[in-house]
Amino acid sequence: MIYLAPVRLSLPTQIAPLILAWLGLASMTSPTLLAQFAQPVQKQGIFQQYILQQKTEKAFREDVTARSLDFIERVKQVCQLDLTQLEKLQLAAEGDVVRFYREYERVKSEVKGFTMNDAQARQRLWPIVSPLYMRVQQGIFDDSSLCHSVLKTTLNASQLEQFQTAEAKRLNYAFTASCKTTIADLSREIPLTGEQREKLLSIMLSFARPKKLHPQMENMLGMIILGKSIERIEVESGLDKKQLDHLVALLGRVRGMEGNFEW
Repeated sequence: MIYLAPVRLSLPTQIAPLILAWLGLASMTSPTLLAQFAQPVQKQGIFQQYILQQKTEKAFREDVTARSLDFIERVKQVCQLDLTQLEKLQLAAEGDVVRFYREYERVKSEVKGFTMNDAQARQRLWPIVSPLYMRVQQGIFDDSSLCHSVLKTTLNASQLEQFQTAEAKRLNYAFTASCKTTIADLSREIPLTGEQREKLLSIMLSFARPKKLHPQMENMLGMIILGKSIERIEVESGLDKKQLDHLVALLGRVRGMEGNFEW
């Protein structure tokens, strides 16, 4: 699996409310979050909210270009590509971007004029929007990408091993960082003692790493792990009933999103 450089997202304030709003479950989020996001979500067009994610189209396209260049540079440095290999990878990346924007324009045309306050339109257009939405979240260079195929056929055995090792290190770093960030965020929602934070982090770090981790989903990962570890947390963390009830309520925001990860 090939990844783009991470884009940090704050799950409680960006991802969860958007998805819940789409599904008509906004009442599951806190009043504070609803007050913060209800108005912008309702006024925004469907394409603007879920694909551009409140960026301008110019900024979105610049971001796609920057990630593409960053990915190529990262592979170049890790694998020490020769000129021929680099040119093949650049052409493949250009092809993936062209293919992405072909789908981008098709979806944009089909949902044009519909806004988030049109519940029937949201439901009817979700099958059209969701594949592109997930592509944006997961990155352009996934298993089906031209870049992925080119890397497998162009890199020699040594280079491929170097790249896989680098990706494993990146995954481990992202996993640890996500767990630590989640505990820090959780501490702002639920008062925790130092010992409770340490125990929660220990439980999370002992959890199996996902086989794949899309950068845009990194902040969601910590909450997913907490949800999957809730039985251990109840026994080992030292959280009292009030803290546990609060945690369970928070975990409701990411319920059903485990499918974004492969364990």
